[in-house]
Amino acid sequence: MKKFLILFAVLAIVSCSNKKEIPELLKDEYQASYIPQPQKDSVLNVDKNHHKEILVLLNNGIDEEVIKEYFNVTDGKYKEIINELYAEGLIKKDEENKFVPACMIVDEQNSAQIKNEVKNVSRIFAEIIIDRYSKIKAAYSKIPSFKNIPFDSSAGFIINNAVLNGLQTKNINEKFVKADPPKHGARRYYFLLQRKNHFSSNEKIFEAGKADEKKIEEMTSITSEDILNQLEINRPLLVKNFLNSPYKDKVSFREWFVWIYQFACKDAVEILKQRKFIK
Repeated sequence: MKKFLILFAVLAIVSCSNKKEIPELLKDEYQASYIPQPQKDSVLNVDKNHHKEILVLLNNGIDEEVIKEYFNVTDGKYKEIINELYAEGLIKKDEENKFVPACMIVDEQNSAQIKNEVKNVSRIFAEIIIDRYSKIKAAYSKIPSFKNIPFDSSAGFIINNAVLNGLQTKNINEKFVKADPPKHGARRYYFLLQRKNHFSSNEKIFEAGKADEKKIEEMTSITSEDILNQLEINRPLLVKNFLNSPYKDKVSFREWFVWIYQFACKDAVEILKQRKFIK
């Protein structure tokens, strides 16, 4: 019996030592990302009332009593915060009747794993852009709004906002995702909570005249078929990665994929920068 108690105590110590403390879990600042971007006053402001931090802590299995004590909030205030997150569809109850996130939360470890999983797709995306680079430049040269702006100066903008991401996501949603964004409160959008600055860039913004916006949108056709074909080829692998991910019980495959596509596009852009196709 004594040996059993000693063994139990050792296991308890190991278990506690493996669990991160709250300050460590919250050492990184998190930011919310949305697709499509909603008006701020139409969705829950997760920058208030510790919403972001509580989502991160729930994602790490921190007990609600510990959370209340850490933020020094009353039972009533905590219930109010939880009700706000629940009404917005950002949390749900698990099999043990505990609240868990119903959205993707990407910390440092998850980010590294995702980056590793998308590296092959990112490379393929970059190769598609390189293969179609001359056609992209030719289409760009026919847009009057950019006649005095060299393509080298705006390549990042065009690739990010037309032929790879941005406007291209309409084709991806219609022909690969084939579903509306999930319902969150009164709106439909994809939601991601991630370490700050992951999707940010120093890309210049260029404005096009109304008549040229359609021409920019038409540029998506230069690469859309190749991108969609590669996504279909990689669908089994994508599904496998989703089922092996920590998100499989939190979101649908479609919601997971929408954000994985963003990660893949970001890394493809980094490859293009390294190879000097984006300067």
